[in-house]
Amino acid sequence: MLFLLPFANAEPDPAIPRLDWDWSTPRRYLVETEVRLPLFIWFRAARNRDVRVVGFQLRAVLECEGTDRYDPARKDEVFCRFEDVSLVVGTQPGDRGLASLVVDEYDEVLTGSSMRMMVQDRGHIVDVAMPELAARNSRVRGRNETLRQLVRFLAMGFELPLTDGGDDLWLSHDSLLCTMTTSRGTTSQFEGVTRGAAREGLIELASHGRGLMTAGNDLNSYTCETTARAFYEPDVGPLRHTWEMLGEPTPSSAIAWGTAGYPYTQRGGLRRLKPDEVVDLGVTGEVLLGGAVETALQAGDARP
Repeated sequence: MLFLLPFANAEPDPAIPRLDWDWSTPRRYLVETEVRLPLFIWFRAARNRDVRVVGFQLRAVLECEGTDRYDPARKDEVFCRFEDVSLVVGTQPGDRGLASLVVDEYDEVLTGSSMRMMVQDRGHIVDVAMPELAARNSRVRGRNETLRQLVRFLAMGFELPLTDGGDDLWLSHDSLLCTMTTSRGTTSQFEGVTRGAAREGLIELASHGRGLMTAGNDLNSYTCETTARAFYEPDVGPLRHTWEMLGEPTPSSAIAWGTAGYPYTQRGGLRRLKPDEVVDLGVTGEVLLGGAVETALQAGDARP
């Protein structure tokens, strides 16, 4: 059974209009995400430096605008340019103190580049790419894929389950939140429910979902529980959006053999910025993460 977040005010208005993004006008957003991974991922620089990352905070100021590539618009192609970026990571104990040069490179590459999203008309994001990144060799292509996996966590801020209007409660069956950090794709089953209420010219959206996700060719599966809240301006898009995801390994997963396993968590927020608003994103670098992290016992074939 799915439970909805309670609304702050009184009875909701059932007359919810059709909700659509307006991608035709450039708009600026602050997007922030914090991720704790159950298995480390490699952050590789373009030249001879690798570190194992188990968690990160990524903040960015993005200017986004759609294209007219698709007509009729069953989906939208949206480009978001990175005006500024901040990336803070936590590494495996053996790699502590080694990440600064790598994340500085990632910051430099992302700043000024663009993320392309393919957004279905009911809000689900089906693809995230970074087409402008040059790939001189296999190592740089690997680095670029890691960057693409990172910015997917920012793209989650733009994914909202939208309605055709008329109801204050609707279901969704896809979620970018319920996917893994892997270049091999994720198999997931997801069911979410969203309630909408009119609030002084805005639509307040509260969502809750549950699912199961597995990375391609992996021995690990994770449950997925999501909650989100947004304030949506009809025919424009959200003013604010916050979200959380908790993933736990299933008992049969390789990472849980002989241990309780390690959780996979996400939380983030999106806020629409004024055209001239300046945001301090903080510095890029490395921090010391607390809590248990995976050991060599869980490495092997269990890696995503």
